[in-house]
Amino acid sequence: MSALDVFEGPVTINLLVTDVKFEPNHLHGIALARTVRTRLPGIPIIFVTGFPELLDGQSEWPVLIKPFDFSALSKLVQAELAGKAVRA
Repeated sequence: MSALDVFEGPVTINLLVTDVKFEPNHLHGIALARTVRTRLPGIPIIFVTGFPELLDGQSEWPVLIKPFDFSALSKLVQAELAGKAVRA
């Protein structure tokens, strides 16, 4: 099962948190986010990464750089779900 398969099922998804680099030889996190956004246009998306250079300033969504603490993730999730996230 791929990450994208989850969005094919009968589930409610309120937020996507994804790594930028995952699933070797499969879908890249940015491609996943863009695909999910076409299916669920209003879904908030947060990236996490230990490789910020992979983004090269291309992310239109908030990014947490690893390692990060739980409070940083919690605050960003709350802001995204409330629709009040600050974009850099």
